[in-house]
Amino acid sequence: MVAKAAGAVLRSRIVWLGTTVLVVICALFVGLLASAWWNPAERMGRVGVAIVNEDEGCTVPAGPQAGVKLQLGGTVVKSLTGVKVDGEPILDWRVVGTRSEALEKLGRGDAVAAIVIPREFSARVVALRAALSASAAGIKGAASASPQAAAIEVISDQSNAVFETTATNAMAQQFVQRASDTVSATLVQQLRMSGGAAAAASQKAAASAGADGPSNLGRLAAAAKRQTPDELSRVAAHPVKTTMTTINPVDRYGKSIGLVFFMLFVAVGGMALTVLGFVATAELPTSRYPVALWLGRWLGLIAPAAVFGLLVVACLDFLGFSMVSPGATYGIAVLGAIAFMSFNTMLGAAFGRVALPLAVIFVPLQVAAGGAMMGPELMPGFYRVVSGLIPYTPTIEGIRSGMFGGAVGGSAGALTILIAAYLALALALCFLPQLFNRERSIVAAEP
Repeated sequence: MVAKAAGAVLRSRIVWLGTTVLVVICALFVGLLASAWWNPAERMGRVGVAIVNEDEGCTVPAGPQAGVKLQLGGTVVKSLTGVKVDGEPILDWRVVGTRSEALEKLGRGDAVAAIVIPREFSARVVALRAALSASAAGIKGAASASPQAAAIEVISDQSNAVFETTATNAMAQQFVQRASDTVSATLVQQLRMSGGAAAAASQKAAASAGADGPSNLGRLAAAAKRQTPDELSRVAAHPVKTTMTTINPVDRYGKSIGLVFFMLFVAVGGMALTVLGFVATAELPTSRYPVALWLGRWLGLIAPAAVFGLLVVACLDFLGFSMVSPGATYGIAVLGAIAFMSFNTMLGAAFGRVALPLAVIFVPLQVAAGGAMMGPELMPGFYRVVSGLIPYTPTIEGIRSGMFGGAVGGSAGALTILIAAYLALALALCFLPQLFNRERSIVAAEP
């Protein structure tokens, strides 16, 4: 009996056909994800980052440059925005005037992060220069000055896609280090121009280094170690520090990753609901009233889709996914589920029996193009086009905003437009063949 059962399975065409289909689906899934997410770093130039220079500048109080007003914030901005790879900017810089404007861009989704140079940036650098000069010259009381490192604020919006947020934060840290190097070079140059003991210490440090460069300031601090307090030496070695500010924080990294699988479940659920709708109406006549049949099927599936959306978010709530705006999250989930159902029902109206295989293919395509792990701007051109035509993109953006913080109005509007577009296209696909057949019958009936 065992041998017969095993032989029946091995001889079954359905088993081998199903195995082949599964292999094809897996290959499509992996292939689509790999092509969409391949080397996104080369497309970071499309990621919007706001940069703000609020530096008020500072007048040098003493020395050969006394009375000169330094505007180091502008120098740092030019240094950062001038970074290019293969002739292209490394990020899509959005220069704005104030920190509040940068926050508005983050709130609208026009930028994923912001870099803010504060008002006292140049003043802190000038104070550090004065303390270094006094300490290197052996002036008593230099230790009591206690200058602070100039700060650059990096504002990160964690409600964006995982890779986008992580990569942008890492690049922002590198930019702050670049700004620190720029300020270091400026300080070394000014100390050399100041003459006296400070210049001698600077030259001694440069000679021991064998070259000019940003690291000379750290060597200058080390050369003047006996005269320079430890705190001053530490600040001199790193004259610019990073101040991280997080908006819409995600308390656990797994929550962002979990949304990927959540959206996959919603996409599959929308497809399953559509199949159930076709099964429930299978005995109804299809040739005489195709438009009425499709519209009735779609209207009947709205309630199950809405319940499905509510229940999947309730599961997330039960699993500990806290929500900043529970009502908005549930609302987006309902709209998203209806949009997925409408999309798959439209495929049914367009392709008939072939719609189910196409719907299966569209699941990995939507995961790849929908911004689950990275924003559409980091994807190749084909996927950026697809991302604007599928319900996956506005649904996951709205769910992120509802759970972690942010405006959901744009996502709700986009989903509403997509539902209306799917409905109109499906009705047209059902009505036009019927109209064509009617006209053909009239022509055939004419003498």
